[in-house]
Amino acid sequence: MLALALLACTACGGGGGDDGGLSDSAAGRRRMPSCGTYTAPTGELPAEDRSARDCFLAAFGNGTQKELTLTVHSLEGDPIITIYRVLGVNDVELFVDASADKFAAVKQFHQRCTSVVEEGNALGVDGCVNLA
Repeated sequence: MLALALLACTACGGGGGDDGGLSDSAAGRRRMPSCGTYTAPTGELPAEDRSARDCFLAAFGNGTQKELTLTVHSLEGDPIITIYRVLGVNDVELFVDASADKFAAVKQFHQRCTSVVEEGNALGVDGCVNLA
């Protein structure tokens, strides 16, 4: 569903933040305790990074504020950064930055979602709305 989240955005904003190319809203976000920062070439967290998924899913299950940063690569090898954040019970925020992906239709977007689940070695989200 991560790929679906990337493709589902139809009205997205973006700016040129100074935090690794992240949008201004992502770069200026209030930092939360981290479950980790990982790179996954296939769009899925590697199986050995189970602890990051367990940390984030546990935080979602009890509404504890945490964040997880995941970098995946497009088919051409361009990085796409997603910051997953648990804001509270049934409240997940996503910042997605695909500005380095030459072929991305949408370069950056920000969403709020009501659900996050483990799908194989990946995280999937549902009930999302785009934010300005």
